[in-house]
Amino acid sequence: MILPMFGDCALEYPTEQEEASNFNKLLITFPVSKAQIVTAKYLLGLGFVLVFDFLSLLCSMVQVYIHHTVRLAEALRI
Repeated sequence: MILPMFGDCALEYPTEQEEASNFNKLLITFPVSKAQIVTAKYLLGLGFVLVFDFLSLLCSMVQVYIHHTVRLAEALRI
């Protein structure tokens, strides 16, 4: 249940640190456009969410089919 949240947290903390250290001012000096930076951040965020959602689903399937602790309907609700 907590695994899907790690995908969001993996990007939330670095974003807060970037704002606190004014890294965005330095980032603008890089040889890439603002659109490329924003696109990369969105793709990275989407990637983290997808990976951790997949891991969460995998853990649910392990609990259903290997450990037999919950039924499939309950595991998918979580």
